[in-house]
Amino acid sequence: GILGRAESELLRATLTELSHPDDHETSRASIDRLLSGEAPSDQHEQRFVHRDGHPVWMSVSTSLVRDVDDRPLYFVTQMEDITERKASGEALAHQAIHDPLTGLPNRLLFVERLGRELTRAAAAHERVAVLFLDLDRFKLVNDSLGHSAGDRLLVSVADRLSTVLGPTDVVARFGGDEFVV
Repeated sequence: GILGRAESELLRATLTELSHPDDHETSRASIDRLLSGEAPSDQHEQRFVHRDGHPVWMSVSTSLVRDVDDRPLYFVTQMEDITERKASGEALAHQAIHDPLTGLPNRLLFVERLGRELTRAAAAHERVAVLFLDLDRFKLVNDSLGHSAGDRLLVSVADRLSTVLGPTDVVARFGGDEFVV
């Protein structure tokens, strides 16, 4: 099965035992909403633990069946493995804000982080320094040695900048041969 467990093992296990430790509260909150009558059904996403230990993302839809006196009888739950969809969504989100060549934050992420840092610095009466770098004669490298050499140079510059920064510093590729620190 999806969690690498036999049916008999699943029938003996509680939802909490199968849930990822970081998602126990999510699972508990869902059950509480149903038992309190707050909602007739609940849908959420959470991680469960595969027999080999890796997390499995599931979309969980649960309804509570009650008797004629409105007492809880049992839950009906449907689960769908969404691990692959989650992973591709996270990859797309990462790609949207990082430069594909260097892996550095791109212009969009840098501007967002700079805005937050400027707000924080203003509140703390501190200053922020921004360094804009552009590689002189980069076009000459591309034209004479080819784009793959130019790409290798950009990756090398990104690596060097990353290694000399402090823990709170940020370096980003703004585009082309432009970097910002």
